[in-house]
Amino acid sequence: MPLGEIAAHVAAQVDNSQAANEQREELEASLRTLPENQREVVVLKVDGELTFEQIGAALGISANTAASRYRYALERLRTSLSDSRTELERRAKEHDHERR
Repeated sequence: MPLGEIAAHVAAQVDNSQAANEQREELEASLRTLPENQREVVVLKVDGELTFEQIGAALGISANTAASRYRYALERLRTSLSDSRTELERRAKEHDHERR
């Protein structure tokens, strides 16, 4: 493989790694903005792999309330991440424009 191709390949991997880190940071920041009662349901559902019945029992709420909090949390996360993605795309375009 020519040196130019190797450099391009390495650069793409670095960019992908940086993008993955940025996405993880975005998600963590968005999770921190959730109300605590929604965040704890998301953590138990995703990290703990619990059912809504199990989450409800652990938190002293009904399974329907756990499911509702999860749904509202996902809606907030989608909105927050969409807003973050739009801002990142705007910054990337500015950066590309500055490089020219």
